[in-house]
Amino acid sequence: MIYQQLQSAVDGGYDSAVITPMLDPCPSSFWINCDPSRGALALPKVRLAISALVDRAKIGTKIWPLKVDPAVYPWPAYTYNDKWNRPTIAAKYPLTYDVDKAKRLLDEAGCTLVNGKRMYKGKALSWEVITPVAQSEPEYFIAQLMSQQLQAVGISSTAKALSSSIYSDRVNKGQFDIRSEWLCAEVYDPWQIYSAFTSDKYKPIGVSDNGANTPRLKDKSLDAVSAKLAKLSPDGASAKPLYDEGLEAWYAASPVVPEIQKKFAHMFNTAFWTGWPTPEHLYQVPNNWWGQFMFVIGSITPTGKK
Repeated sequence: MIYQQLQSAVDGGYDSAVITPMLDPCPSSFWINCDPSRGALALPKVRLAISALVDRAKIGTKIWPLKVDPAVYPWPAYTYNDKWNRPTIAAKYPLTYDVDKAKRLLDEAGCTLVNGKRMYKGKALSWEVITPVAQSEPEYFIAQLMSQQLQAVGISSTAKALSSSIYSDRVNKGQFDIRSEWLCAEVYDPWQIYSAFTSDKYKPIGVSDNGANTPRLKDKSLDAVSAKLAKLSPDGASAKPLYDEGLEAWYAASPVVPEIQKKFAHMFNTAFWTGWPTPEHLYQVPNNWWGQFMFVIGSITPTGKK
């Protein structure tokens, strides 16, 4: 990959480049279809079992181009978000790789192992993991890894990369089992996450939801806490216990399973232009696909070298 090649060059003494990693606001995540028509996937225990099959350490050190940390919460690990973190609640729903736990949860949910195959209500489980990226991208390799983990516990599974138009259509109509992508739902406070998955946004499979509650979740606890938080200031004292309640309801429901805190490496050539964002001076978002990048362009200056 280009990042590894450039890092090798910099390590070897090349001094006309800067590599600026930045934590992305969208943790890599698995989205799970919670609609009753999806059978076992509609069961919270099964979704928690899927979470236990996510090898976050492997994804963060072997699959993602940069070494990144496992996700603990459904929001980016920015300092701003530390106030929403609740270690005691997160400890009750640990996002850890535990195959034995996954098997136990599947058994408890009625997904029993018969002749090497997981059966639910007399039918063998078979789940497809889809992703909107090319087969050369990390999210596809993550989808492949999940398929392999599912197969290892007796669930037939395949991974498939889809074009963006086909992927979006299937997502909005609820025509998927598991999705390997990212969770971009929180900017100011976690209510923005919770409120995006409330039952009032539910649409039947085959009917487009226009991007709202695409997992087709119906969870009374999350509905109730989201409705209460909608009427309160995030900084109000009465809101604090509700945020705790919301986080616990989110973990228990697990419509989206966080994997890793994504980072992207942004690479700039300093031979002809200087003033790029650096790890030591990250004065602006270095993502060239963000609108804020125009302020980077306005800040760089020519070196005069030709």
